[in-house]
Amino acid sequence: MSRRAFSDMAVNPPRFRVRALTGAGGCVVEGVRLHGGLSTDMVDALNSALLSCKVLFFRDQQHLDSDEQERVAALFGVPFTHPNALGNSGAAMLILSSDTFSETDNKHPRNDVWHVDGAYLDAYPKIAVLQAVVVPPFGDTLWANTATAYRRLAEPLRRLADRLWVRHSNAPCLAPPDARTAAAAARFEALHPMVIVHPETRERSLLLGNLAQRIDGLSARESAVLIDLFQSHIERPEHVIRWSWREGDVAIWDARSSQNFTVDDYGEQERLMRRVLVKGEAPIGVDGRRSVAVY
Repeated sequence: MSRRAFSDMAVNPPRFRVRALTGAGGCVVEGVRLHGGLSTDMVDALNSALLSCKVLFFRDQQHLDSDEQERVAALFGVPFTHPNALGNSGAAMLILSSDTFSETDNKHPRNDVWHVDGAYLDAYPKIAVLQAVVVPPFGDTLWANTATAYRRLAEPLRRLADRLWVRHSNAPCLAPPDARTAAAAARFEALHPMVIVHPETRERSLLLGNLAQRIDGLSARESAVLIDLFQSHIERPEHVIRWSWREGDVAIWDARSSQNFTVDDYGEQERLMRRVLVKGEAPIGVDGRRSVAVY
């Protein structure tokens, strides 16, 4: 979608403005003070903007505390309790801190990989609400527009991707057995179509990321080659949105048509983020079949 298409969206009611950030997507929303009591009309307008932009950014939301942030997430659906949330058992809020993990606790402690949160579940979260509480001068976050990436595939590759199913696992996230509780170390795996059909827009998007482990029916080597081919295409600069954080910023993104990546260039400086995920439904592939849990 072009920059003009973003800026001219019909979701621009007089009460707020949506400004395109890049040609790949991402929009800055101006004139909105987020809180859990937003009107139905406002929520509908924001959801329409989200579907078009894939990621919405809100500056100067320092007034949000953790409870109110969870209420904001609840405007878009049911808050989701992440099964691997360390120290957050039974809670929808996850605190992402620069000192939460050590290198021995997690293979990618700072989310510096392209990923879709919870994609090892058959019904992975559909929306995320992330707020910056403490931010260093560096440590941007990137999002890739996976719907645009799909549309820009060569036609033979689109036809191939439409037929592929991929096993996603939380194996890359698991700590050694003695580093976490039994619940946190639980193994999850789901079989997803590589191309999913968005339940609201009907757009097709590529569902991959670092949790994608193997293509169903192919060898490990064949899988690795094809996953790398499609994932590299997703990561092309023209598909990517970049955001430089300020304290109080909020990002809301549609995980059904995006991946995200934290740039790990802030060293030992403190970085504290709060994230709430919203429950999703099992994706549907081009052939009409839904994702399934493997275990």
